[in-house]
Amino acid sequence: MSGKFGCAAIVCFLTLVSSSCGTDGEILSDGSVLKPLFADCDSGTECSSGYCLRIADGRAICTDACETPTDCPSSENWSCVTSEMGPRVCGCLPSASQEVCGDGLDNDCDGETDDCDSCGDLECQPHLSCIDNRCACATGVDCDGECVALDSDPQNCGTCGNECEGDLRCLGGECGCRDGLTSCFGACVDRSSNPVHCGECGIACPEGQSCVDGACSCGGDLIACGSQCLDPSGDNQNCGGCGILCSIGTTCVDGSCRCEDGSTLCTGACVDTSSSTRHCGACGNQCAAGGSCVDGSCSCAPDEIECSGRCVPNDERNCGTCGTRCPAGASCSGGMCRCPLGSSLCSGVCRDLGDDPRNCGGCGRACALGASCNGGSCDCPTGQQVCAGRCVDLDSDVSNCGACGTTCTRGAVCQADGCACPPGQVECASGCVDSSRFNCGACGNRCATGATCNFGVCECPPGLTACDGRCIDLLTTEAHCGACGASCSGGATCIEGACYCPGGQEICGDFCVDTTNSRSNCGSCGNECAINGVCTAGVCGCYGSNTQCGDTCFDLQRSREHCGACGNECPTFGRCISGSCSCGEGGAECDGTCSDIAWGEDHCGDCETVCSTVCLEGACERYVDIAAGESFGCARTETGRIACWGRDRPTGVVGAMVPVPPSVQVRAGQTHACSRGVSGVVHCWGTREAQLGYGPEGYGPEPIVVPLIGTSVDIGVGPSFSCSVTTTGSVRCWGVNEISMTTTSVVHTIPGAVSVARVFVGHTHACGIQADGGVLCWGENRYGQLGRGTSGADSWEAEDVIGLPPISTMSLGAEHTCAVTEDGDTYCWGRNNEGQLGIGTFRSAATPTLLPVISGANDVAAGTNHTCVTLSDQTLRCFGSDARGQINDPARTRNEWPTTDPGAVGVVQLEAGHEGTLYLSEFGTIETYGSSLFRNGLPGVQGVIR
Repeated sequence: MSGKFGCAAIVCFLTLVSSSCGTDGEILSDGSVLKPLFADCDSGTECSSGYCLRIADGRAICTDACETPTDCPSSENWSCVTSEMGPRVCGCLPSASQEVCGDGLDNDCDGETDDCDSCGDLECQPHLSCIDNRCACATGVDCDGECVALDSDPQNCGTCGNECEGDLRCLGGECGCRDGLTSCFGACVDRSSNPVHCGECGIACPEGQSCVDGACSCGGDLIACGSQCLDPSGDNQNCGGCGILCSIGTTCVDGSCRCEDGSTLCTGACVDTSSSTRHCGACGNQCAAGGSCVDGSCSCAPDEIECSGRCVPNDERNCGTCGTRCPAGASCSGGMCRCPLGSSLCSGVCRDLGDDPRNCGGCGRACALGASCNGGSCDCPTGQQVCAGRCVDLDSDVSNCGACGTTCTRGAVCQADGCACPPGQVECASGCVDSSRFNCGACGNRCATGATCNFGVCECPPGLTACDGRCIDLLTTEAHCGACGASCSGGATCIEGACYCPGGQEICGDFCVDTTNSRSNCGSCGNECAINGVCTAGVCGCYGSNTQCGDTCFDLQRSREHCGACGNECPTFGRCISGSCSCGEGGAECDGTCSDIAWGEDHCGDCETVCSTVCLEGACERYVDIAAGESFGCARTETGRIACWGRDRPTGVVGAMVPVPPSVQVRAGQTHACSRGVSGVVHCWGTREAQLGYGPEGYGPEPIVVPLIGTSVDIGVGPSFSCSVTTTGSVRCWGVNEISMTTTSVVHTIPGAVSVARVFVGHTHACGIQADGGVLCWGENRYGQLGRGTSGADSWEAEDVIGLPPISTMSLGAEHTCAVTEDGDTYCWGRNNEGQLGIGTFRSAATPTLLPVISGANDVAAGTNHTCVTLSDQTLRCFGSDARGQINDPARTRNEWPTTDPGAVGVVQLEAGHEGTLYLSEFGTIETYGSSLFRNGLPGVQGVIR
């Protein structure tokens, strides 16, 4: 059997089931056994592959999915056919039901050719042998009457009749060249040394040149200029390099053009640098305009100076130095500005110090406001003097009354004998005020509201009394009934200076109370009814069907302390439902307390079972594998069960336990997750666009089998696309193509991805580790995340990453890549805006760069803009963005050097999400850094949140 004839997961024409491959079938939880391939069936639910194909009236067999005939049994009777519902499956063409020996066909459609019960008298064809009572090839496959090896026969490579052309050989069932050679137009050549195909197919070296390391070369000291090999040391047409021409009067010496007369070559011309004003003393040293060059030095005339590349006069516009202009009226003498006789230079202006009030008697000596300058002295007007920098009259200025700084109170005026208030006002602390009810008889003596001030005495209107600053009537005011401060009880009315309650009420304490319905005074003052009780017609009782137990009324249908009857208390954390105690779904009473036997570690499944790790749906489990999404996490247990937690968004990705068959791997993306089963079947759940590889857009909480990828040996999941490694080492991917912005559920085989053992997926690029430790990458390369030495050239064809030793594991972030070698070194490359490469800078790198401060690494995890590495001593180093605490370094928001977390010990596996980090400890628990979304509702998950 050839090709990838393995598991499948699409509805054929009957039903879709979760299944796994195996010739003995799969045992389900109810004990039933699914039928193996080629067994007779009635529906897809009977088959381990999920496909039941009708081949004749009244007969159907279990088959599997395919893409080409090579994916089906290597028999002339088999082909890849289209089923009734659309998917292509392996089908047996004739409607036969009994084997015919010796005809080279699989007549009974059981996947084997000529498998008769006995050779009997049958004479096998010359190239066939009787093996296990049937005619068959002893080795290889029957192709047109000859037994051949499809993995090495160049005439029948992979399939019968597939002939390898030219120099191609059959290697592992595929036509190709041996290692180190490339097929060019049907011939296998070494492009690093072949002069006809140098570097690329069809690139031929000119005559006389050889191919060295994939480039055409002349050898020795010669260089290739077009199709010629030339000596650049003495060629005037190619001096020092192709096309470099020496000008007239120069010759090429030792690869440089030199002047024949001994002068200096400047900008292609030979010049005398001792007198040239454009090249004075050296090439390009140009003298100032109007200057001269003497003996290789530039100079201006004696009465000039150089300013902005020109020789200019040393005058009032440039006095002593360039740009120094003399003040108006000043002249330049001896390189200094000088004022006329009798003036002085003050702040760049010539001033007369005898009459200038701003410079009176000296520069900067300003007279007081209102004063004048006379002969260099400041004088105030007659009768005024200077106070606080201005001339004032002390007999009228309220701010300087009688003396400088003496200020009159607000409202007062300044007179010859001092400050005084106007007539009818008195002086108080706030100023001059009227003698009124606010200052009656004295400052601050305020009359009560409603009173008036009569000759300095406060008086209320007739019949009113001043109480608490107001004029009130003591005969009708409840707060002052009969006297100031005599307040009536709550609800009472003041009548003729006495307090009275409304009809039918009586005073209990400080309030008027209706004892017929007051719970605190039922029937009489102080007679209090039960808590939650009611007073009716002066008699205490309980509402509705409630019952009084002790001093409180309870609903015996819902009360946990009195459930169904007084004193019947439910277990701790229990509930009373319809008069009966309940511990709820998944709970049970253990030692008088309701315990969660579905998720509780102390009572897992029953009251007696105590888990040493975590309890998941009533079973003790231990986490052995983890995956981190954008805002959620998933974990696989040692029994192969999958549990997820965090924020749903909603995508259907989060659920306590995910209903998938026993798994050996789990990986998470932005809004979806995938698992790989024991048999290699891949299930995905979450955002149902193209990420699940099947089905309409929307959300898919139920896991779906990804079709058309064959048996998977490893999976990688990114934010919007996923990849799987097949048993042959090829890689198939499906999901959103971020570069072309297209969404498709079609599975694509990645060109160039061969001999891949593990696959890793980032936001828009992916990488694979080959069996020999080599690394291939493809996808977006904006920041050099493909490790090809350049950035910006995107590619969906897998190519080698340069400069890496054998790699054991790796991880991909949003736009950067990190890998750990088999010797424990760590390399990172790609975007580095947050320090996520850990190389001590914030510069991006297009080639793998060794982390200088990390050795002995075991695992690496790359998030969107951060990275963490676990070491052989099971400790942790992190670097990059810490905006959400994802590297647990509270001292800063980003770190370009790896930091050590002393709290992280016993780390055995590491995963990074968008804004968080997960690690699995040796104790089987999960620790988290960053967003609290990683800590939502799963036992054994704990960590640091900032």
